[in-house]
Amino acid sequence: MMKRLIGTIAVLLLVAGSAGAAAVRVELKANYFRPTEQAFLDIYGGGPRYGGEVSIGLWKGFDLWLGGNYFSREGELTFTKEKTELQIIPIGAGLKYNH
Repeated sequence: MMKRLIGTIAVLLLVAGSAGAAAVRVELKANYFRPTEQAFLDIYGGGPRYGGEVSIGLWKGFDLWLGGNYFSREGELTFTKEKTELQIIPIGAGLKYNH
């Protein structure tokens, strides 16, 4: 899934490069993900989340953007003690206005 996100960002950069004078902004992000649900914390805990965003200037402060994050953890179920894995990969896109 992470390969798909990187591939999508690469395609956006190529398209933006062919758009001529359009402003392109690439942001890399990192933060700490701490869930509030106690059952989730007992199994997986929290941890670092990484991501990025690509914005392409369209017209008079309006940008088209695509972004995503990646969080992955291994854990142990509280009752059966079985190993479990989790990946959360939210992806979003939209139009934003920068004034």
